Amino acid sequence: PARDALSRRIEEVRGELTSLLSSVFARIDYPDEDLGELSEEMICDGARGVLLKIEKLISSYKVGRAITEGVPTVICGKPNVGKSTLYNLLLGTDAAIVTSIPGTTRDVLEASASLGSVMLRLADTAGIRRDTEDAVERIGIERSRSRLGEAKLVLALFDATRELDSEDTDIIKELEASSAVKLAIITKAQSGKRATEITDLPKGVFYDIIEIDSECDPDTALELIKRAAERIYNEEGLEAGTDAIVATARQNAALIRTREHILRAIEAYTMGIPEDAAASDLELALCSIGELDGREITEAIVADIFAKFCVGK
Repeated sequence: PARDALSRRIEEVRGELTSLLSSVFARIDYPDEDLGELSEEMICDGARGVLLKIEKLISSYKVGRAITEGVPTVICGKPNVGKSTLYNLLLGTDAAIVTSIPGTTRDVLEASASLGSVMLRLADTAGIRRDTEDAVERIGIERSRSRLGEAKLVLALFDATRELDSEDTDIIKELEASSAVKLAIITKAQSGKRATEITDLPKGVFYDIIEIDSECDPDTALELIKRAAERIYNEEGLEAGTDAIVATARQNAALIRTREHILRAIEAYTMGIPEDAAASDLELALCSIGELDGREITEAIVADIFAKFCVGK
């Protein structure tokens, strides 16, 4: 299980850091013993090796969060571009009403959909347009705009059979102001019936642009979106069942604190700060690792010193 893989990786990091720290403290506490050379450069090299493993664990949190919490995802676009069709496709069920009448979706529909190793917390929103005399639709549009501000991933739909108009432009402007990752999806992209091309969309706004033909097999369309989502949230192709993946904010925060202490220790040794002061940051790093399972570090270091070195006899 992923939890066992994470425990093993953390134990590996803890072991390396404990070994490094015990070597440092043995020389500080027993200066008259012949314990061999341990230069500042060797200490820094050991700390950098631990740091690389910490960085890899921290980078796994993006996919861990996407797996366990899901990514808040908004499907948006002007009316009748295929938002509800895409929503149903991602869910694998007819959860949203699909008609050719613009403005069918009046409120925000929500559900979770698994897409490969990533879970999307989907919101199918009302079509965003400037003018509507329908009070209910107007409320739906305002809710759509609100959800855009909360989203981490946006699937923005554009109809290939219609030229980009002022409503599309307004949506693109809103997306430019959003910190979410944006995927543009061009729907109804049959050859010979196009009014909008990929090159018509502004550069730099969208992480990727995906074209979906109306005749496209649903599995093919899903695969295109799945690949894009996994490039964003699981670029390294981590497997939830076998790889070490950080899944909680608490674990991630402890690892970030560990990283900061190691970086400060490396800086201290590089600047020539006295060894006992420089080593205190390595000790704090080990304390931060201990926060992951509540383990005390003092006895572990003492035990390691006496296990590795014949000192104090």
